[in-house]
Amino acid sequence: MKAGSAMNIGIMYFRCAEATKEFARTWLETIEGNPNYWDQHAFNDLARKGWHNLPDSRLARGWDGRLNVGILPVSLFGSGHTFFVQRMHEAKQVQPYTVHATFQFHGTPGKRHRLREFQLFEDGPEYYDPPGGVITYEVNLTPQLLENSTNYSGDLADTKGHVDLVHHQLRDLRSAYAFAKILNRTLVLPPMFCGLDRLWFGHKGAFPGSEFARPFLCPADHVINMETLAKQRVPYREYSFLSNAKLSPAYWREGATLEVNEQGSLLTDEQILAKYSDLSGMPHVKTLRLSAITNAFSHFVDQNEQKEFEKIIRKFTTTWGNSITPQGGEVKYNWLWDMGAT
Repeated sequence: MKAGSAMNIGIMYFRCAEATKEFARTWLETIEGNPNYWDQHAFNDLARKGWHNLPDSRLARGWDGRLNVGILPVSLFGSGHTFFVQRMHEAKQVQPYTVHATFQFHGTPGKRHRLREFQLFEDGPEYYDPPGGVITYEVNLTPQLLENSTNYSGDLADTKGHVDLVHHQLRDLRSAYAFAKILNRTLVLPPMFCGLDRLWFGHKGAFPGSEFARPFLCPADHVINMETLAKQRVPYREYSFLSNAKLSPAYWREGATLEVNEQGSLLTDEQILAKYSDLSGMPHVKTLRLSAITNAFSHFVDQNEQKEFEKIIRKFTTTWGNSITPQGGEVKYNWLWDMGAT
């Protein structure tokens, strides 16, 4: 069995045996005796004492030869990477028993959003009928953007294709966020696509040893600070929201499409309100779809409101980092890149 990395204890299965119970007691006594000893480190330190692999087996012998240890199949017991990023259960065509929301970047809001993207989080009925309805739009990506996004040799200079892909999507998301704010609707976040994986350590575009095609549908927390987004006044939902069976049929039946960028013109907040003021008289329109969202929003006329908008948007920024090269470093996404702002 090849298992050189630290074993994650988020999902565990103990066979009822005397050796197992004795190991559990020893583990508990170890961490109770040292409050600063992380339970996962303590587990690995104990289990890997005298570790040796058993021939022709998925098991190893651990804890000085007193315990058989194995790794649960990662397609059936998913981690935050094998499930949410690699989507191994889809590739293997199996139904997972459970998933552990690890390998994400923005605390509880990030974990909760990932589970919602896969419709695994249990929300109350009010979540599926937000006041004022929702606003959504289609992602518009060119084949060239997608094709160029995966070129990476380990040098930060090679991230241009990936960053161009992300920036294109963030620009459109910025416009949609402004429309949602102005029209008092809940924003349905789009599916986000990435050319490169996001990790805490150096890599060559993807998690070492992983198998998945790139570019890929990446979790929102790869490119958006979900903790900050969750604190703002504009409510949002996950990209899979409109396909959730718990949703009222009204969201599929009763919708309207706005041609928001008919001639490539950018609209201010005042123009948006004037142009779409009739929406206030159509409460039955649950789903508002924006067409041609690219460059649809220009700015808020009030300078103070525009500054506040840019301030909020900047807080959504997250980074892509790598330390595989001697130079190391990170790339900081810029939601205002096309406006000449940093």
